[in-house]
Amino acid sequence: MSGDWDGDGRDGIAIFRPASGYWYFDYNLDGKVERSFRYGGKTDLIMSGDWDGDGKDGIAIFRPATGYWYFDDNLDGIVDRAFRYGGSTDQIIRGEWQAGNDGIAIVRPSTGYWYFDYDLDGRVDRSFRFGVPA
Repeated sequence: MSGDWDGDGRDGIAIFRPASGYWYFDYNLDGKVERSFRYGGKTDLIMSGDWDGDGKDGIAIFRPATGYWYFDDNLDGIVDRAFRYGGSTDQIIRGEWQAGNDGIAIVRPSTGYWYFDYDLDGRVDRSFRFGVPA
């Protein structure tokens, strides 16, 4: 995955190894690990985003079995925010739904409904049906 890990305006890369839960970050694309830590597990879905609006990307894991999200805003391997939002069959996306920080959305294929959480407080800020149920 890619992300602007250090706020320099350019993306670096990260590798997540689900079997071990370890992350490896290369901030400046020199092939060297700048940071690594354990955060997540085998069945977690992962994404990057500027969750707190500081100009640096952090990471989030979504645990489909429980519907919980775990956010690490500053890449220190410590959960900064966690809440339940979604379920095991939902698809996840991120986007800058409001100016300042990235938010999340879940898409429920069975109904075609989208549920947006703009400010990452675990509550639906907007929902609507878009698409055909699968």
